[in-house]
Amino acid sequence: MIFFRTILAFAALAYPALISYGQEASTNRIDLTGRWQVRLDPQDVGERESWFSRDGGQAAKLPGTVSEAGLGKALQMPVELNTTTLKRLRQRRRYQGAAFFHRDFDLPESWESTFAELTLERVIWKSKVWINGQLVGEANSLSTAHRYRVEPYLNPGRNSICVLVDNRDQVELGTNSHAFTEETQSIWNGIVGDISIRGRPEIAIEDVQVLPQLNNNIARCKFVVFNSTDETVRVPFEIKAIDVEGRRSSQKDEIELRPGRNQFYQTLPIRSPMFWSEHHPNLYNVSCKIGSDAHTSRTGFRNLKARDGDFWLNGDRIFLRGTLDCCIFPRTGYPPTSLADWREQLQAIQSFGFNHVRYHSWCPPEAAFQAADELGVYFQVELPNWRANIGQRDSADEFLKSEAERIINAYAQHPSFLLMSLGNELKGDFGWMDEMVGQLRKSAPHILMTSTSFSFSQRGRKPGPVDQFFVTQETTDGWIRGQWKLNSELPGTMSDYTDSMKRFSIPVVSHEIGQYASYPLVEDVHKYQGNLRAVALEAIQNDLEAKGRLADARPYAKNSTALGFELYKEEIERALRTEKMDGYQVLNLQDFPGQSTATVGLVNAFLECKDGVDPDRFREFCSPVVPLVQLPKRTWSQDETLTADWLISNFGAGDIENETLTVTLLDGDHQLMAARFSTDVPQGSLGSVGSIEFPLAAIKSPRRLTLKAVINGTGYANRWSVWVYPKVATNVGTVKVFNELDAAMIQVLEDGGDVLFLPDPDSMTDPIAGQFVPVFWSPVHFPKQPGTMGCMIDDEHPLFKNFPTNSHSDWQWWKMLRACQGFDLDEISVEQPRPIMQLIDKFDRNTRPTLIWETKIGLGRLLVCTLDIESNPDQRIAPAALKRSILDYMNSDEFRPNTRVSSEQLMRVFRSSSETDDQRRGD
Repeated sequence: MIFFRTILAFAALAYPALISYGQEASTNRIDLTGRWQVRLDPQDVGERESWFSRDGGQAAKLPGTVSEAGLGKALQMPVELNTTTLKRLRQRRRYQGAAFFHRDFDLPESWESTFAELTLERVIWKSKVWINGQLVGEANSLSTAHRYRVEPYLNPGRNSICVLVDNRDQVELGTNSHAFTEETQSIWNGIVGDISIRGRPEIAIEDVQVLPQLNNNIARCKFVVFNSTDETVRVPFEIKAIDVEGRRSSQKDEIELRPGRNQFYQTLPIRSPMFWSEHHPNLYNVSCKIGSDAHTSRTGFRNLKARDGDFWLNGDRIFLRGTLDCCIFPRTGYPPTSLADWREQLQAIQSFGFNHVRYHSWCPPEAAFQAADELGVYFQVELPNWRANIGQRDSADEFLKSEAERIINAYAQHPSFLLMSLGNELKGDFGWMDEMVGQLRKSAPHILMTSTSFSFSQRGRKPGPVDQFFVTQETTDGWIRGQWKLNSELPGTMSDYTDSMKRFSIPVVSHEIGQYASYPLVEDVHKYQGNLRAVALEAIQNDLEAKGRLADARPYAKNSTALGFELYKEEIERALRTEKMDGYQVLNLQDFPGQSTATVGLVNAFLECKDGVDPDRFREFCSPVVPLVQLPKRTWSQDETLTADWLISNFGAGDIENETLTVTLLDGDHQLMAARFSTDVPQGSLGSVGSIEFPLAAIKSPRRLTLKAVINGTGYANRWSVWVYPKVATNVGTVKVFNELDAAMIQVLEDGGDVLFLPDPDSMTDPIAGQFVPVFWSPVHFPKQPGTMGCMIDDEHPLFKNFPTNSHSDWQWWKMLRACQGFDLDEISVEQPRPIMQLIDKFDRNTRPTLIWETKIGLGRLLVCTLDIESNPDQRIAPAALKRSILDYMNSDEFRPNTRVSSEQLMRVFRSSSETDDQRRGD
């Protein structure tokens, strides 16, 4: 006997939309997209003056916004390099308030429906509808469609419709959440997505949800059916699900429907289910017929559990390789609603190896879930919530409760909808939140719930009592992301977060790892063709142009991004090296154009790869299966033996059995050694494979070597750079080395000598502090941090002949850069050419923090290096090697500086030894 129960629900004339994943078999559909008229109502007089009953206003196209129609206040602000300009994108035209959208439409003569509903797919955030001058109702949601039952108001032939949209904060949520913000998407006014009236028979299927979780191969199906007759009726019922191989599962029955809205559940046995996952995104075509109405959709079946502290999907352990989606849509300022657009967006994310997206404080539209179902992407959805005072039992709390129910009702049937959080970094009454999580767990037991995605409170270090997974930066035992460690820990590939993970019985995911700022791509300014204007990029571009350095913008961006790439690699591999870790969420793959211009991405705001960024290289360490190495350090001496332990992280589709891992040590294309290991690594585990040792005595000159690991025949590979330096004596030759600017140094230069100036840090008049890791998030948002973004290095300069380097800073520079300072070369002369090596300065200052530079003074030649390349040479082998390389260059015929300054110019940035002594004494 098929179990079902029928619930008589309220027969309200207006209620929030439940957009189904599929199409209703209805012949009656009126498309309302196209030309409308719109009138703005900033004084809120429209309802009182009955604007809904008459024509008038300006032409506007829907789907769209009033800004796209040329309405709203035009942007008027000076483009200056200041905090206001750099804060975020700006709308060219902006309007917050009520707007009345009006149009006429014809009801076809063939229209025979006794049930009709209007859909407005996405609105910020309140709508109100009149048809033929009669009020239909109002709806209020930021996450789901607004939907109205309208058949009582329709007339044969010509009809009018008016929709009031109010995009003001309705319940004082604030403007932090990405569902309602100017920081990424704009606070737009309009209607986007589906705008239509669908007519249905007297027994109308409103919604069908075939829930993805199976229990003993039985699916639970939720139905909402409207009986528009005045009588209780019994009608035939049939549902069928067909898999990709054509196998059919079906169920038939007869059901009783009372007048009005009926909600009931039905079970559907699934024959030999084909489960859905990232590896096999199997979908079923589902068709349902109740009475004369029909509904078709697609779904997938997956069994998700949190067990033994881990995520399990269909019996396999999964690991979330995630990035955030912060509602960044710079072309329009609002999210797309088409399946094609969301396929393109998610495929771009998948090209980097990610299998997971966290929707930071917002919920995407229906098409996003459809695309994720097709592609096998795991979603974490959040309420439009980033509050510090949740749980005060106010109107905002009530809205969030209702919004959570709307999200569940609209999207819970999607297999891609795995996780849900009440919001981002929440604070307030956690008892209230725990109660809400408990209620959501009951309403959607196939979705795992958590109270908050991290919190700057004790809840941020320890999960709540009903949380099913935990998203955090740190636990009660320590950090589980690397930002605060990578500038202080000796570079290697040994570190993990095992000690921080030892107390957890639910899955743990690291919160917003990365946030390494790179220099903005100012050339992208011309791509902002829609309503959003990149005033920050304009200001940065203008400043560089005024300083004669606009040509440096692209290499600044490329080299700072290249450093960020290496840091993301280490961050991700630390998580993979932690056996009980369950995932990470990167902030961010994509640049974040708000919150003071946080250009932290490997792709720009348009999801286009930045210069030098290769998704194939990123997938080497962001994939279901990743070879890993444990190296105690990155820089080695010739008299040492390189040691490495090999691991494989296996979250692929099955066990690794009797595969061969080949590891090689390469000097360019030349193979120095190779080793092969036969390996077995069970699915969902971190397997130890073997070790290598390689004596480095044969390395006769400074080299950058590559360790590479390949799982033969699988396509999975990974690589790491190590640097080896021979132990040889430093040849000072004829060069004089000075640490202080004094008369003796100037005399040597005036007499035609060569000077290597390694200044005492206290001697700089206005030093610019730097560090190895770049700015965290944004130099404007967090102004007290060292404001540099890696280095730009003239790697083809002969000075580096015996110190291998790229044009960007890498791990061999760590000991010199972790606490460093440069001098502003513009203070000496703005006409000087590019330094040999410079820090890339923060974009709200744009100085030239120089680390290595050469020039002529008098008859002599000078090379200045502000890096510490002298202290503890036996323990600091890379700095000592750089000093040798500098001196080798200065003693060669290639030392030919092509610029000239005076000693007085040099003294603008370096104090004389007597001045330095006075400063130390406090004189």
